[in-house]
Amino acid sequence: MIAYGSTDFHNKLDMIINFTQDYSVLYNKYDIIEISDIGQISMSWERMCSDMLQEPETLYKLMTLYMLDRVNFPLTNSQLSEFFLDKEYTTYMTLQLVLNDLVEAGLINSHKVGNSTHYEISSDGREALNFFIGDISAAAMADMDEYLENNKYSIRSAVDTTADYFRSGGSYTVHCVSREGSGPLLSIDISVPDERIAADMCANWPARSQELYSHIMLSLMGSDKT
Repeated sequence: MIAYGSTDFHNKLDMIINFTQDYSVLYNKYDIIEISDIGQISMSWERMCSDMLQEPETLYKLMTLYMLDRVNFPLTNSQLSEFFLDKEYTTYMTLQLVLNDLVEAGLINSHKVGNSTHYEISSDGREALNFFIGDISAAAMADMDEYLENNKYSIRSAVDTTADYFRSGGSYTVHCVSREGSGPLLSIDISVPDERIAADMCANWPARSQELYSHIMLSLMGSDKT
Protein backbone atom coordinates (compact mmCIF):
# COMPACT_ATOMS: atom_id res chain seq x y z
CA MET A 1 0.00 0.00 0.00
CA ILE A 2 1.21 3.53 -0.82
CA ALA A 3 1.46 5.66 2.30
CA TYR A 4 -1.12 8.49 2.37
CA GLY A 5 0.57 11.84 1.82
CA SER A 6 3.88 10.30 0.72
CA THR A 7 5.83 11.41 -2.36
CA ASP A 8 4.70 8.26 -4.19
CA PHE A 9 1.10 9.12 -3.31
CA HIS A 10 1.40 12.59 -4.84
CA ASN A 11 3.22 11.24 -7.91
CA LYS A 12 0.59 8.61 -8.54
CA LEU A 13 -2.22 11.12 -8.12
CA ASP A 14 -0.52 13.31 -10.72
CA MET A 15 -0.43 10.30 -13.06
CA ILE A 16 -4.18 9.75 -12.60
CA ILE A 17 -4.87 13.42 -13.31
CA ASN A 18 -2.83 13.15 -16.52
CA PHE A 19 -4.85 10.11 -17.55
CA THR A 20 -8.31 11.48 -16.79
CA GLN A 21 -7.67 15.00 -18.17
CA ASP A 22 -10.76 15.98 -16.19
CA TYR A 23 -9.98 17.78 -12.96
CA SER A 24 -13.70 18.11 -12.15
CA VAL A 25 -13.80 14.35 -11.57
CA LEU A 26 -11.35 14.81 -8.73
CA TYR A 27 -12.81 18.08 -7.48
CA ASN A 28 -16.45 16.95 -7.37
CA LYS A 29 -16.10 13.33 -6.39
CA TYR A 30 -13.41 13.76 -3.77
CA ASP A 31 -14.21 17.29 -2.56
CA ILE A 32 -10.80 18.67 -3.55
CA ILE A 33 -11.02 22.44 -4.06
CA GLU A 34 -7.41 22.73 -5.21
CA ILE A 35 -4.85 20.08 -6.05
CA SER A 36 -2.83 21.42 -3.11
CA ASP A 37 -5.74 20.49 -0.82
CA ILE A 38 -4.90 16.82 -1.14
CA GLY A 39 -5.18 16.43 2.62
CA GLN A 40 -8.96 16.64 2.23
CA ILE A 41 -9.07 13.18 0.62
CA SER A 42 -10.55 10.90 3.25
CA MET A 43 -10.97 7.57 1.46
CA SER A 44 -8.41 4.82 0.90
CA TRP A 45 -5.90 5.10 -1.93
CA GLU A 46 -7.08 1.80 -3.37
CA ARG A 47 -10.66 3.07 -3.77
CA MET A 48 -9.57 6.25 -5.52
CA CYS A 49 -7.31 4.38 -7.97
CA SER A 50 -10.02 1.86 -8.68
CA ASP A 51 -12.62 4.55 -9.41
CA MET A 52 -10.34 6.43 -11.79
CA LEU A 53 -9.02 3.41 -13.65
CA GLN A 54 -12.47 1.99 -14.29
CA GLU A 55 -13.07 4.76 -16.83
CA PRO A 56 -12.88 3.10 -20.29
CA GLU A 57 -10.84 5.95 -21.80
CA THR A 58 -8.26 5.55 -19.05
CA LEU A 59 -7.84 1.87 -19.89
CA TYR A 60 -7.46 2.72 -23.59
CA LYS A 61 -4.71 5.16 -22.65
CA LEU A 62 -2.91 2.46 -20.69
CA MET A 63 -3.26 0.05 -23.59
CA THR A 64 -1.86 2.65 -26.00
CA LEU A 65 1.12 3.22 -23.72
CA TYR A 66 1.62 -0.54 -23.48
CA MET A 67 1.71 -0.96 -27.25
CA LEU A 68 4.13 1.93 -27.74
CA ASP A 69 6.35 0.57 -24.99
CA ARG A 70 6.51 -2.88 -26.61
CA VAL A 71 8.20 -1.61 -29.78
CA ASN A 72 11.42 0.32 -30.34
CA PHE A 73 10.01 2.45 -33.14
CA PRO A 74 6.94 4.70 -33.56
CA LEU A 75 3.46 3.38 -34.31
CA THR A 76 1.20 5.24 -36.70
CA ASN A 77 -2.31 6.46 -36.06
CA SER A 78 -3.63 3.97 -38.61
CA GLN A 79 -1.82 1.05 -36.95
CA LEU A 80 -3.21 1.88 -33.53
CA SER A 81 -6.66 2.42 -35.05
CA GLU A 82 -6.48 -0.92 -36.83
CA PHE A 83 -5.86 -2.75 -33.55
CA PHE A 84 -8.48 -0.98 -31.43
CA LEU A 85 -11.18 -1.11 -34.11
CA ASP A 86 -10.53 -4.66 -35.36
CA LYS A 87 -10.62 -5.96 -31.79
CA GLU A 88 -13.71 -3.79 -31.13
CA TYR A 89 -12.26 -2.16 -28.04
CA THR A 90 -13.51 1.30 -28.96
CA THR A 91 -14.51 3.64 -31.77
CA TYR A 92 -12.24 5.66 -34.02
CA MET A 93 -13.35 8.98 -32.52
CA THR A 94 -12.78 7.81 -28.96
CA LEU A 95 -9.30 6.61 -29.86
CA GLN A 96 -8.46 10.01 -31.40
CA LEU A 97 -9.54 11.71 -28.17
CA VAL A 98 -7.41 9.26 -26.18
CA LEU A 99 -4.35 9.96 -28.34
CA ASN A 100 -4.87 13.73 -28.11
CA ASP A 101 -5.15 13.50 -24.31
CA LEU A 102 -1.94 11.47 -24.09
CA VAL A 103 -0.08 13.98 -26.27
CA GLU A 104 -1.35 16.95 -24.25
CA ALA A 105 -0.35 15.23 -21.00
CA GLY A 106 3.16 14.64 -22.35
CA LEU A 107 2.81 10.86 -22.00
CA ILE A 108 3.39 10.27 -25.72
CA ASN A 109 5.09 12.29 -28.45
CA SER A 110 3.67 12.72 -31.94
CA HIS A 111 5.08 13.91 -35.24
CA LYS A 112 3.74 14.12 -38.78
CA VAL A 113 5.30 12.09 -41.58
CA GLY A 114 3.52 12.89 -44.82
CA ASN A 115 -0.17 12.31 -44.23
CA SER A 116 0.45 10.04 -41.25
CA THR A 117 0.93 10.79 -37.56
CA HIS A 118 3.54 8.74 -35.70
CA TYR A 119 3.48 8.20 -31.93
CA GLU A 120 6.21 7.28 -29.44
CA ILE A 121 6.01 6.81 -25.67
CA SER A 122 7.74 9.49 -23.59
CA SER A 123 9.72 8.97 -20.38
CA ASP A 124 6.70 10.25 -18.40
CA GLY A 125 4.48 7.85 -20.30
CA ARG A 126 6.75 4.93 -19.47
CA GLU A 127 6.70 5.94 -15.81
CA ALA A 128 2.91 6.11 -15.86
CA LEU A 129 2.72 2.69 -17.50
CA ASN A 130 4.98 1.22 -14.83
CA PHE A 131 2.64 2.59 -12.16
CA PHE A 132 -0.54 1.19 -13.66
CA ILE A 133 0.43 -1.78 -15.83
CA GLY A 134 -1.26 -4.14 -13.38
CA ASP A 135 -4.60 -2.61 -14.33
CA ILE A 136 -4.40 -3.95 -17.88
CA SER A 137 -6.09 -7.34 -18.12
CA ALA A 138 -4.12 -10.40 -19.21
CA ALA A 139 -6.53 -10.85 -22.12
CA ALA A 140 -5.93 -7.31 -23.40
CA MET A 141 -2.16 -7.77 -23.11
CA ALA A 142 -2.42 -11.01 -25.06
CA ASP A 143 -4.41 -9.26 -27.81
CA MET A 144 -1.84 -6.48 -28.09
CA ASP A 145 1.15 -8.83 -28.05
CA GLU A 146 -0.46 -11.02 -30.71
CA TYR A 147 -1.18 -8.04 -32.98
CA LEU A 148 2.37 -6.71 -32.68
CA GLU A 149 3.91 -10.12 -33.28
CA ASN A 150 1.70 -11.06 -36.24
CA ASN A 151 2.17 -7.68 -37.93
CA LYS A 152 5.72 -6.82 -36.90
CA TYR A 153 7.14 -6.74 -40.44
CA SER A 154 4.37 -4.67 -42.01
CA ILE A 155 4.31 -2.34 -38.99
CA ARG A 156 8.05 -1.76 -39.15
CA SER A 157 8.01 -1.32 -42.92
CA ALA A 158 5.29 1.34 -42.73
CA VAL A 159 7.37 3.32 -40.25
CA ASP A 160 10.77 2.80 -41.88
CA THR A 161 9.70 3.48 -45.48
CA THR A 162 7.95 6.81 -45.95
CA ALA A 163 7.31 9.24 -48.78
CA ASP A 164 5.75 12.68 -49.03
CA TYR A 165 5.61 15.51 -51.53
CA PHE A 166 5.26 19.27 -51.38
CA ARG A 167 4.91 22.12 -53.83
CA SER A 168 8.15 23.86 -54.75
CA GLY A 169 7.78 26.79 -57.11
CA GLY A 170 6.06 25.58 -60.26
CA SER A 171 6.74 21.89 -59.58
CA TYR A 172 6.52 19.32 -56.80
CA THR A 173 9.30 17.77 -54.73
CA VAL A 174 8.93 14.12 -53.75
CA HIS A 175 10.78 13.25 -50.53
CA CYS A 176 11.40 9.49 -50.07
CA VAL A 177 13.11 7.96 -47.05
CA SER A 178 14.07 4.43 -46.00
CA ARG A 179 15.30 4.02 -42.43
CA GLU A 180 17.26 1.36 -40.65
CA GLY A 181 17.26 1.59 -36.88
CA SER A 182 17.22 5.23 -35.83
CA GLY A 183 18.95 6.62 -38.91
CA PRO A 184 18.18 7.03 -42.63
CA LEU A 185 19.35 4.29 -45.00
CA LEU A 186 18.36 6.15 -48.15
CA SER A 187 16.90 9.61 -48.66
CA ILE A 188 15.93 10.95 -52.08
CA ASP A 189 14.40 14.25 -53.22
CA ILE A 190 13.02 14.26 -56.77
CA SER A 191 11.44 17.20 -58.61
CA VAL A 192 8.42 16.30 -60.77
CA PRO A 193 6.14 18.49 -62.93
CA ASP A 194 2.70 17.72 -61.50
CA GLU A 195 0.93 16.49 -58.38
CA ARG A 196 -0.43 13.27 -59.89
CA ILE A 197 3.07 12.00 -60.64
CA ALA A 198 4.21 13.01 -57.15
CA ALA A 199 1.34 11.11 -55.53
CA ASP A 200 2.02 8.00 -57.66
CA MET A 201 5.71 8.03 -56.73
CA CYS A 202 4.87 8.27 -53.03
CA ALA A 203 2.43 5.36 -53.35
CA ASN A 204 5.01 3.17 -55.15
CA TRP A 205 7.95 3.97 -52.88
CA PRO A 206 7.31 1.35 -50.13
CA ALA A 207 7.24 -1.53 -52.65
CA ARG A 208 10.20 -0.32 -54.74
CA SER A 209 12.54 1.22 -52.17
CA GLN A 210 14.62 -1.91 -51.54
CA GLU A 211 15.06 -2.54 -55.26
CA LEU A 212 16.14 1.07 -55.83
CA TYR A 213 18.52 0.97 -52.87
CA SER A 214 20.22 -2.17 -54.22
CA HIS A 215 20.48 -0.65 -57.71
CA ILE A 216 22.02 2.57 -56.42
CA MET A 217 24.50 0.70 -54.24
CA LEU A 218 25.62 -1.55 -57.12
CA SER A 219 25.88 1.40 -59.51
CA LEU A 220 27.96 3.50 -57.14
CA MET A 221 30.28 0.57 -56.42
CA GLY A 222 30.73 -0.04 -60.15
CA SER A 223 29.14 -3.48 -59.89
CA ASP A 224 26.00 -2.84 -61.96
CA LYS A 225 26.15 -5.11 -65.00
CA THR A 226 22.93 -3.86 -66.58
